[in-house]
Amino acid sequence: MHTLYTFYVLFNMLVALLVLFYLSHADNSTFDNNKSILYAFGVQQIHCIALFGLISLIRCSSLPRICVYLSHSASILFCLGMILFSLNIYVKNIFELSVLASLVPFGGAMLFFGWALVLLLPFFWFSVRILGRKF
Repeated sequence: MHTLYTFYVLFNMLVALLVLFYLSHADNSTFDNNKSILYAFGVQQIHCIALFGLISLIRCSSLPRICVYLSHSASILFCLGMILFSLNIYVKNIFELSVLASLVPFGGAMLFFGWALVLLLPFFWFSVRILGRKF
């Protein structure tokens, strides 16, 4: 599964670079249009880096099972969130298609809940490794 996440992250980095190349050569874009695209680009890049970190956590063999499940769940939320958030902003502003624009808040919510799961990881790791609790 971590190979699929790695492929997804690399594909997202490629899409983000293509969007950045488009922005650098576009003549007819307004500042507000570029501002939202650059914001989506930054969000996508931050979550690609976070996914690389989660992939390395998933590969760790000494990680408790609950932490592996949380890492997978956060990775799935990040993947879906990047599609619904960044990709919809790209499509809306570059291709001027606002058909799926109403899904952008759901993408942001998925990214938020993914970070909430990531913040739970140290708590569960501490509970299993130090306190010896079973989950």
